[in-house]
Amino acid sequence: GVLALDPVTFRAIADDEGALDGAFVAVVGATLLAGIGGLLWTQWGGHPPANATFEIDVRRFITRSVLLGTVTQTGAWLLWVAVTYLYLRAFGEQVGGTRLARVMGYAFAPMGVQLFIAPPGMEIAAAAVAFGYTAAAMIVGVEAATGAARGRVVLSVLVGLALFATLLGLLGNGTSDLAPGIFALDPLPTSVGIVPLRR
Repeated sequence: GVLALDPVTFRAIADDEGALDGAFVAVVGATLLAGIGGLLWTQWGGHPPANATFEIDVRRFITRSVLLGTVTQTGAWLLWVAVTYLYLRAFGEQVGGTRLARVMGYAFAPMGVQLFIAPPGMEIAAAAVAFGYTAAAMIVGVEAATGAARGRVVLSVLVGLALFATLLGLLGNGTSDLAPGIFALDPLPTSVGIVPLRR
C-alpha cells in the first residue's frame, strides 16, 4: 500500500502506535540499499580512468558512506520530519509528531531505489526516481495522516526535503563520503574516497 501511494494504508500506519519501529526499519533499510548502490558504483561505474594516479579505497568507502552514511542519513530524515512538523504547526495544523514520523518513515522506503545507481550512466536517473517517488509518498502519507490542505503539506514536505538534500550533499561532498548513495558520488570517480595507485 505504501509503494502504491495508498492513503488508506498511510492512515492505518498513522493510527498504529506500534508502527514506529517499522518506520525506523524502513528508513535504515532504504538507506543501506542506497549505500550499497554507491558501493557497487565504485566497483562498476566509478572506476578511475586507465591513466589515473589513484584507486578507490573500498574499505574507507564502506566505513564512511555505507555505515556512517546510514547514521547521518537517518539523522537527516529526523530533521526532515521535524521541519515538516514545524511547518505544519506554523500553518495552524494540529499534528502529532510520532504520527507524522510513522508515515514519513514508511514513505522513505522508495529511497532504496538508489541501489540502482550502480550501472554506468544510471546515477542521476536512479536518484531522480528515488527522490521523486519518496517525495510523492511523503506528500500522500503526510496528507493522509494529518488531514492538512495539500498545498500546506507539499510546502512542508519540500522544505524538509531541501534541507535533507542540502545537509547530505555537504556531508557527502568531495572525498568526505559521509552520506550514502548519490550524495557520495558527486557523481565523479574522483569524489569517492581514494588512495594513491599502487603500480
